[in-house]
Amino acid sequence: MIHTSMPAPGILPHRARTQLADLHSDDEDIVTSLGMTSRYLQEKILAIAGWYMRRNQRRTVLSKAMRLGAITFAALGGVVALLCVLALTPGRPEIQHLPVEVGQLGYVAFALAAGCIVIDRVFCLSTGWTRLMGSALALQRALAEFQLDWARMHRELGGQPPTQAQAEQMLLRLEELHSATFLVVELETQIWMADLQSSLTAIHQFAKMRAHALEAGPLDVIVSSGALADDGLALYLDGILYSYFHGTRTQLSGVRAGHHVVMVLATIRGIPVESTATTQLSPGAIGTVSVALPVPHGSSRGEVS
Repeated sequence: MIHTSMPAPGILPHRARTQLADLHSDDEDIVTSLGMTSRYLQEKILAIAGWYMRRNQRRTVLSKAMRLGAITFAALGGVVALLCVLALTPGRPEIQHLPVEVGQLGYVAFALAAGCIVIDRVFCLSTGWTRLMGSALALQRALAEFQLDWARMHRELGGQPPTQAQAEQMLLRLEELHSATFLVVELETQIWMADLQSSLTAIHQFAKMRAHALEAGPLDVIVSSGALADDGLALYLDGILYSYFHGTRTQLSGVRAGHHVVMVLATIRGIPVESTATTQLSPGAIGTVSVALPVPHGSSRGEVS
């Protein structure tokens, strides 16, 4: 008999050459053996094709969900970035004091969008459903061609037992169907292995991208009129006291990327003054923000210009 141990999809079957001598010599036994082998192969092909189609349905839904999530989060991140740029534009007091958390949400949205794409790549959702669909269609095509050839062979028999040559031809056609099934499964497995290797590369690239996105950098703070401060200046970053310094310039180290609010408090000529500025710091870049302290006129009771 033809080797009938068909594997699960993704596992290569063992092929064994079957000769007509392996079948019983009796004409009725030969017909029965060929019929049983034909039915078995067709059932196995339908089972494998059905397995591919069921897997394909799940991957299609997940692939669409991941791509929709990537588009949504990327659009949200773009809107947040636009708001941060507008907040830094002079003459827009309505959004000048944009909360710092809003700017950070932009980076979170972009990270989620990238995460959706990576999930799609790692689990081969988009490439997987096309691969599974192609394999299922190839199996269905091979089965349809076999059924037509098998029906033609039976019609040529005319209800009589097959001759030696006819039996050899029918057996050869069964072996061709078995080989075609093997090749489809083998090709699908090879593509899956290539996708897996590509997925591992995508994971490595995503890890590097996330590390770069979280990379902190220095922030140069330039304070005009800072030299006029009586006892130095107090610098607040995002509402938290960061440092005290003297002069017109200082540098903050280890500032994470994103939207930040810088506030400087000082006393000039005995009058407390303060000023606030916002900035957008890119990952790993050196940022610069200028803070203009108002200069009071006259004594401690004077006006501030």
